[in-house]
Amino acid sequence: MDPTAKITNSNLVSKLDSGDLGQLKEAQEGVNDYLRIRAREDGFARGIMEARPVTPDQFTKQVDTDMPCIVKDMEPNSTGAFSIPFGQGAGDAYMGAPRYRIMFRRNSTERYRTDIAKLYTYDADLKDLFSDLLLKDLMDEEDRKFIGRVDTMLGDLDDSDTSTNSRLNTVGAMGFVTVGAVSRESLFHARGGTVSTNRHLPPSKNLCNVLFLNEVAALGRDSLGGDIAENVFTNGWTETNIAGLPTLATIKTDLVPNLTMYTFSDPKYLGDFLIAEDVTVSFKKEDYWIMLRAYELIGASIKNEAGASKAQFNGSRTEWVPSAGSSS
Repeated sequence: MDPTAKITNSNLVSKLDSGDLGQLKEAQEGVNDYLRIRAREDGFARGIMEARPVTPDQFTKQVDTDMPCIVKDMEPNSTGAFSIPFGQGAGDAYMGAPRYRIMFRRNSTERYRTDIAKLYTYDADLKDLFSDLLLKDLMDEEDRKFIGRVDTMLGDLDDSDTSTNSRLNTVGAMGFVTVGAVSRESLFHARGGTVSTNRHLPPSKNLCNVLFLNEVAALGRDSLGGDIAENVFTNGWTETNIAGLPTLATIKTDLVPNLTMYTFSDPKYLGDFLIAEDVTVSFKKEDYWIMLRAYELIGASIKNEAGASKAQFNGSRTEWVPSAGSSS
């Protein structure tokens, strides 16, 4: 055990006794030695979206709500160019751009509390330990909301019915398809979901779980290539790319199922991740209680339906655009 932990706990109480009862601290990694029960990781949503700070003066007043929000402009459509006969002029078209609203929400953990007397009995630095746990809890909430929105946007598996698949109607390609068993061919077919849309967005990053990496690593020598296959067998999967794209691998198999890979376009084509108040841990002393809570104020949107796709590695290969060919 860390011999300085009890001193650290005592110092924390001393600072709280100094009169600064509402001090705010950024969440940080715990460094003391204690028995871990489960693996935890930082959020993957922040690795896919571009998290950008904003300030309250950027909030926009709205008629229908007093909730904090920001209104952004969206790229408009144009009618295209065409040939005209000599001596004739072109017609007129309206020049403007649509807008959309990003609503902010506060995420928070429970308020944790303990008797100050008990703080002196721990070998672990409880402040750092809980700061780390609460930081991960908030990022888990970010990931859950993010992937839930993506799943809703992409629709049902292999849904080529234009009467039920709104994404297919809007961007001209399905968002969630089967691509067959894991192979060189299916991995490259999986990255075609965004570029197959009528917006032709290039893929930028993959998201899968760590178990899926084992499936990729188990590919034969013909699929991986001689030297790579030998290195993978000896050292495991150490590459950062799959099918030419940077790949995030998460341990959160409850959010990202096995045999599933998401592909995302560049964040500028996808949506917004705005941070008004970044993850903060608040400490407070009241009588003989010490209390701790973590919170944040963020605004996120996934506005472009063409900016993501999802491939399931089983069944038969389904084309992203139904008219391009039937399942084989």
